[in-house]
Amino acid sequence: MSQDLPQGTQEDYQAFLAEKVRLGREDIAAGRMVSHEQVVAEGEARRAALLKRLGKR
Repeated sequence: MSQDLPQGTQEDYQAFLAEKVRLGREDIAAGRMVSHEQVVAEGEARRAALLKRLGKR
């Protein structure tokens, strides 16, 4: 499948991913992160608020 990609695309994507990983590790080292549970709880709260607001229309 990768042979179907234009020249350089796979390398560019690998470089993009490597940079994202580097930045993520930097954030973790600096304490800039939230737990999965917190993300889920915030998403559920937003969803509940949206559904409540839509129910008032």
